[in-house]
Amino acid sequence: MQQRRIVRWFENMRERLPLAELPSMTMEPASKNEIRALILEFEDLMVEELIDWYQISGHDVLELAP
Repeated sequence: MQQRRIVRWFENMRERLPLAELPSMTMEPASKNEIRALILEFEDLMVEELIDWYQISGHDVLELAP
């Protein structure tokens, strides 16, 4: 599930923003806002994944302790 969410985000980003053309693009404020929103969406996704990893690894460590 985690991998699918990340792959879906990258596919969505690729559809909305041609990264290869980014250096030569002139952007309107609406485009910049869209990119900003996509980046914040990715940050939220990564924070959720980090929290999940922390909870899972913390639980595993407790199980292995004597």
